[in-house]
Amino acid sequence: MTRVVFVSTIFPFPSDSGKKTIIAGFMRFLAQAVGPRDVTYVLLGDAPRLGQDPSLPTVRIPLGPPWRRLASVCWHSLLLRRKSLQESLLYTPHARQRLLACIARLDPDIVILDTIRIAQFFEAEPGTAPRRRWVLYMEDLLSLRYRTLARGLDGPAAAAVDPLGAFAPAVPAPLRPLARAAGLRAWLYRFEASRVARSERRLAAALRNVSLVNGEEVALLARQVPDATVLHTPPCLPAPGVRRADAAHHGPFLIVGTLDYPPNALAAAEFLTQAMPAVVRAMPQARIKIVGKRASGTLAALCARWSPHVELVGYVPDLSGLMASAAAMIVPVRIGSGPKLKSLEALAHGLPLITTRNGVEGIDVVPDVHGLVSDDLGTFPAFMRRLREPATNRAFSRQGRALFERAYAADAVHPLYETAFLGSTQAGARATAAAVE
Repeated sequence: MTRVVFVSTIFPFPSDSGKKTIIAGFMRFLAQAVGPRDVTYVLLGDAPRLGQDPSLPTVRIPLGPPWRRLASVCWHSLLLRRKSLQESLLYTPHARQRLLACIARLDPDIVILDTIRIAQFFEAEPGTAPRRRWVLYMEDLLSLRYRTLARGLDGPAAAAVDPLGAFAPAVPAPLRPLARAAGLRAWLYRFEASRVARSERRLAAALRNVSLVNGEEVALLARQVPDATVLHTPPCLPAPGVRRADAAHHGPFLIVGTLDYPPNALAAAEFLTQAMPAVVRAMPQARIKIVGKRASGTLAALCARWSPHVELVGYVPDLSGLMASAAAMIVPVRIGSGPKLKSLEALAHGLPLITTRNGVEGIDVVPDVHGLVSDDLGTFPAFMRRLREPATNRAFSRQGRALFERAYAADAVHPLYETAFLGSTQAGARATAAAVE
């Protein structure tokens, strides 16, 4: 019997963001590999557990009071300069004691730690519990993400962006206006990037086993931390159950993403300001649906300005119907790091892609084979016209779906999870056999 604990600050259900979707895929794999009763989810903080699967045992560990976390920022980030802001905003000695006691009580064979925010609590544990396998799931190299954000949050479209994004609830209320001040945004990201980079290297060296969703970053971190084993764990999405409509090439175009995430908000705003005038001139009947929750007032006003050509739909729990009837997925994102779930979801549904290079970073998309790729948003209207042609649309649909099946479906990804999380393909096979018995 193999017992696994996954520790995070978010609960993956409902899977209404890219990060939750990735973790939900991990949990499906682990439940299948070792058995659902031997996987425990430890949730640090006050994140809601809406839609919780009752078969997933969950333990909640509360965060410390806001004043303690504010003191942690002053001490660990500003004075000692040892932790990044996102680490110190979560860190209190009480939370650490509760987490360590929880792991001791559960006594797992494998502990998977969701990013450096959680890994900071367990930095010394591999030396005290050597029989236990510790895995740092880094998601992607956040230090690189913050550097691109520092460079990218300029220009008029940046007004639509909240730099705190979904992390805002973890920030004490008095600090939020400071973080959102226009003059401090780039400085804040540069400050965080330098400290996150140090934590990434230090914690990877301490925990030894690291996984990244972005295959392009695996070699980079492995060179920086030669003593760590750094492995690729790409997202695993369930195969869609809805067949794409025959006349989908006549359908709307989609822009999808959580809209309080800065790269997504900036991408939508830049598309509307840079590409929409040409879209309206060349394709007056075209309709674009922007799908995602928590759009800022500035972005909502920008969408309304382009009505009826643009519709801000809000959050849609199941995108299958929209994707089955859409002409293409538009991914105008130019900053951020790691594979974009919206691009993988489009491939899974056979939905043609119109994207920047950043929109398919870490995904094996070949331009003009699996999607139409350009960093110039001014070319997107011409791409949209091309995909109105039925034969062209069907060809990109077939190629994209084939790429998903070959590289990102469960049969392709689960062996990578076995190696990264369970330790080897043999360990995964033994655990699966035990679960069946």
